[in-house]
Amino acid sequence: MKNARDGAAAILLQNGQVLVAGGNTNTVQFATAELYNPANGHWTLTGSMNTANPGALTLLQNGQVLSNGADVELYNPSTGKWTVTGSMHTARYNFTQTSLPTGKVLVAGGYDKTCPSSCPGLSSAELYDPSTGTWSMTGSMHTGRWAHTATLLANGLVLVAGGYEGPGASNGLASAERTRSVSSSLQPCSRAARCSCSLATEPPSPGLSCTIPVRALGLLTETQARPPNFLLVSHCSTPERS
Repeated sequence: MKNARDGAAAILLQNGQVLVAGGNTNTVQFATAELYNPANGHWTLTGSMNTANPGALTLLQNGQVLSNGADVELYNPSTGKWTVTGSMHTARYNFTQTSLPTGKVLVAGGYDKTCPSSCPGLSSAELYDPSTGTWSMTGSMHTGRWAHTATLLANGLVLVAGGYEGPGASNGLASAERTRSVSSSLQPCSRAARCSCSLATEPPSPGLSCTIPVRALGLLTETQARPPNFLLVSHCSTPERS
């Protein structure tokens, strides 16, 4: 590389090159970034981030890269430039960041950057929408955790596992939970209506609702801290008649 660095983030771009950003040497954090071209084995400098410390890097469906560290920034491989985008609702460390089939990005857990000490892990989660550059809150996990893993499964669900409940915790978590990989919209539940529900990648059509328990659909994390008259529902077919 052009610069010696440790703790940098790296990601494979759609053009086959590898973007390496940030890192540090002797406690000095870098905002610089480099590109590796496997065709010739050469490194070239590209645009620097606006703020050092890239945090997690995630490749978006539009080919840009989301960096979520000290600030939230987007890298455009076509121009080689970084631009600041919308900030999360909660500043957090040691979270997971997962690209979803819908094109959105799910951030889950971590711990609050503003907490002075002995902070519990966060159970909250947020979704980044590249089309608007904004974040929205989504369903919370059952257990607050940081330094965990999040894996997109073949069925479109996200599996969250392990981690710690708070900074400095001596024992890791063995628990795991699943969450939906889609927009996670909360829809009002009409107690009088019934319909057939199944997992899907789109929110339900307007006016349709569902009274099937969320656990029956395998959605284990979406109703935490929500009013009991709300259910997270997947696609609903035409309501059945009694």
